[in-house]
Amino acid sequence: MRKMLSFLGTGNYKPCIYEFNGTLSEKTRFAQEAIIQKLCKDWGEEDKIIIFLTEGAKIGNWYGENYKNEKELTEGLKERLKKLNLKAEIIPVDIPDGNTEEEIWKLFKIVYDTLEEGDEVYFDITHSFRYLPMLTTILLSYAKVLKNIRVKRILYGNIYGETPKIMDITAFDTLMSWTNAIDKFLSGGYAEDIVKLAEREYYPRLKESKGKDEFARNLRFVSNQLNTFMEYLATVRGPMIDEYGYNKLRNAIDAVLKSINEGSSIEPMIPLLERVKEKLSDFEDNDIYNGLKAVKWCIDHNLIQQGYTLLQESIVTIICKKFEFDELDREYRMLISSALNIKGQDIPEDNWNEFAKKNKELIKETISKCDDELSKIFVEITQYRNNLNHAGYNRDKKKPKDFENKLKELYERTLKVLWG
Repeated sequence: MRKMLSFLGTGNYKPCIYEFNGTLSEKTRFAQEAIIQKLCKDWGEEDKIIIFLTEGAKIGNWYGENYKNEKELTEGLKERLKKLNLKAEIIPVDIPDGNTEEEIWKLFKIVYDTLEEGDEVYFDITHSFRYLPMLTTILLSYAKVLKNIRVKRILYGNIYGETPKIMDITAFDTLMSWTNAIDKFLSGGYAEDIVKLAEREYYPRLKESKGKDEFARNLRFVSNQLNTFMEYLATVRGPMIDEYGYNKLRNAIDAVLKSINEGSSIEPMIPLLERVKEKLSDFEDNDIYNGLKAVKWCIDHNLIQQGYTLLQESIVTIICKKFEFDELDREYRMLISSALNIKGQDIPEDNWNEFAKKNKELIKETISKCDDELSKIFVEITQYRNNLNHAGYNRDKKKPKDFENKLKELYERTLKVLWG
């Protein structure tokens, strides 16, 4: 359902003609009339135009008491909208003046309650005096989360200048959405919101340009690849993390940045995208050490279980490479894991498992090459990883914070062994 929301003020408004999307409105006292005449003329009966009114606004501008002695345009907004013969329902809603904290929260609830699940919202903030612009910003963000609304347009009637204009400032809301989405990615490793926002941006541009819009193509690539990277981390796809095309992704981010024009509505996105690029700066194409770098990412983003798995498997992979074993061969990985566990726990040969006994000579050779400290680290990782994977159903009931602290410690000890 489409909804136009607008606050009506109490002032005496002068007649003017607004420029809106390259066309001129009829002479009017009300920015709402100019906006609604252009935007809502084709709306259906299920759509709604909601005008919020304090008592003073209702008397002076809704009913038109402010203009009863004027020579022209003596009607209030109620009559002016009635003359447009719109199909959409016009709903006046009483609101308090908002002079107290209690009234402000009441106002918040009244506006919020007019919104329904999935609404497409158009907001006119021309007469959003005092705190209302901030309240509107917070309210829209709140409703996006709880009612899944979509903000289609935010409009402002600017009477200053040679020609009064209806200004589209929806880009402010878009920037806030991008800020929140990128913050989720940087702080929590969540990329889905970036994908959704990018799709809204690039899909119309690709459609209009028949796939030739370079900015849109690069933005689509960046958003999809970020999401792919996070899927690899969430599902612990070690080889895919190692082999991922980080340089291509960074180059695509650079291409997006270069195509953002100075002074454009999306220019404030530049520092946000630069932060994303910076976050990926340690990763390199086809590098077996990407797994360890991904462990740091997991620590930073509270992906604790994934972090333990990646740390343990990265150690095995690095040793495979050192011994010139195929790191994807299950037998070789079992061989190294067994050798590390035996050495780390100093397990007597009589107590070796069947696999170790069967490959005794190769195990002994591998043990001799394994670092003592790395073997002990590997054993500790195994203990914590098992505790996590078995959901804590054992006698050793570790607390959540224990896993986070231990992962940091084991990661730092691993780096010290490998690089000193």
